Amino acid sequence: MDNTEEVVEQYVLDTTNHPLTLEKFIKDNREFIASKMNPSEDFQTIWNGHFTKAKSTNVDWDILKVAYFEYISNHPPVQQLSSHPTPIGATSIEPVTTSTPTPTPTNNTTPTLKDDDYQKFNAMFETLDHTKFWPLSTGTVVEQKIKELAMKLKNEHPCHSMILDTSDPVWLDYFTKEELHEIEDEKKVPISKLPDNMTNYLDNYKNLKSLRSLWDEYKKHNIDPIDDSELYWVHSSVRNVLEILTYNLHKTYKTEADLMKRVWSIIDCCFDYGDLDVISGEYVSKASSNRINIDRSLAAMSRRKIGTKIDLLFTTEDLEFGTVEAGKMSDVNNTKTIFEAGIKLPKNLKDMQYEIVQEYPSQLRMIKTCGIVISGLNMLPIVMDCPRGYVSRVNRPPRYYHYPSTATDFLLKMKTIIRAIYYTKKTMTDVFELLSNTDDISENGSQRSIKLLPTFITTTTKSGKKRKTSSTTSEPTPT
Repeated sequence: MDNTEEVVEQYVLDTTNHPLTLEKFIKDNREFIASKMNPSEDFQTIWNGHFTKAKSTNVDWDILKVAYFEYISNHPPVQQLSSHPTPIGATSIEPVTTSTPTPTPTNNTTPTLKDDDYQKFNAMFETLDHTKFWPLSTGTVVEQKIKELAMKLKNEHPCHSMILDTSDPVWLDYFTKEELHEIEDEKKVPISKLPDNMTNYLDNYKNLKSLRSLWDEYKKHNIDPIDDSELYWVHSSVRNVLEILTYNLHKTYKTEADLMKRVWSIIDCCFDYGDLDVISGEYVSKASSNRINIDRSLAAMSRRKIGTKIDLLFTTEDLEFGTVEAGKMSDVNNTKTIFEAGIKLPKNLKDMQYEIVQEYPSQLRMIKTCGIVISGLNMLPIVMDCPRGYVSRVNRPPRYYHYPSTATDFLLKMKTIIRAIYYTKKTMTDVFELLSNTDDISENGSQRSIKLLPTFITTTTKSGKKRKTSSTTSEPTPT
């Protein structure tokens, strides 16, 4: 019998009028909560009901999510001695019993793979044209190495979606360092510099080491938002960051929403002008929704599944070009950040890339989708492209960028985050303009040659439940 509500109610009664009742409950009962959670359920709605009945509100969902990921990290699923995939090149998967299975990398925040998953991946891989694979100068074939890893892992990994991030140390067991450098250098995504007017403006703050002097410099400039919209964004961002530092808001935010609303609002504001829109508030990605409903058919009409919620979505009316995933903890090695930067955001970018390629197949090698991972006061810009073969490559800097924390480091860090945000937008805008001038005529017939595989869906992945949404929401809220 489920005693969840009884435990919640008793805790609230025992701590009546305590100002941190809910937060304290989550921290004190972290393992109990996590043990009751299911990653496929709409736990925000379900647990909101538990706390509402206990007359407790203002749930910090970020703490609840972290509690769940920490719980499953400390309580890995029991692995049974079972089948191992057949070697590369095999056309089927037969169980192979071994007394001491070879340890393989696992990520316990992702679904555990079943035999059906290996068979599904193998079948998908065999649909590809092997003559279009990506050979390196050493003779190593990138797609074959991806399959080799995919068939060994016990948990889902980006490689199952044909995504390769050279910063993932697991690839050192499959490629040499020289080969990884070659993968990174293939049609390398350039590091964009800021336009001269932005650089010159920011240089006005050089050698200013106090908030007073920074504010005085800011007030000297009067920039027109219509005639110089890009520079106006930089100028407004300076004001935003100075306000944060002046009132120490970067040290007092309590939730992920606070973080995005105040500290990182400079990302939203960059899209106040131009052709791309930004949607906030954990919106549902249409590309993600299309991916998980790709097998729906009239012959076996199943209920429409719900796509992935993302914190910020960069989109036009028809296509999506990028996303932001945010967490409030300034610890880039916490489980939530590793999960979102390692698999959730890359899969979202691949979903968007796949949708664009279906519309504009001739531009496959030119299409890029962009993402930003926020971890408290840290940010990591990511660009996904497909330079060769069927592989979606993750391009990212070697480390996270940092939000200014003092007047002393204001200019150095300000330049870095402004350049990252500006370049993210410019990359997506350049792709949008390229597509706007591309005339790909769709031919009759649905069995076109495969340009990219869609992202992988494991057999353990479950759809979320629909719930009522406001009339202004164009997509149902997912789990």
